[in-house]
Amino acid sequence: MHTTIDPLLDKVGLLNRIREKFGVSFTLEIVPTVYVDNTTPCLAPSLTVIDFCHATRTEMDIDLYLMDTEE
Repeated sequence: MHTTIDPLLDKVGLLNRIREKFGVSFTLEIVPTVYVDNTTPCLAPSLTVIDFCHATRTEMDIDLYLMDTEE
């Protein structure tokens, strides 16, 4: 998540102007891989990610895929 939003952190104002002017929406697509033998998977966005998403009205979409380690 940080790899995606770090370059955008100083552009919150610009992103909001784009969103308002053109009626676009922003989505942070999160695609973690969970392995069958991992009994305690965790997905915990940092406060930086949460604050950025809130400030830019960015939705988070989480697509979770379960992978077998034998593949």
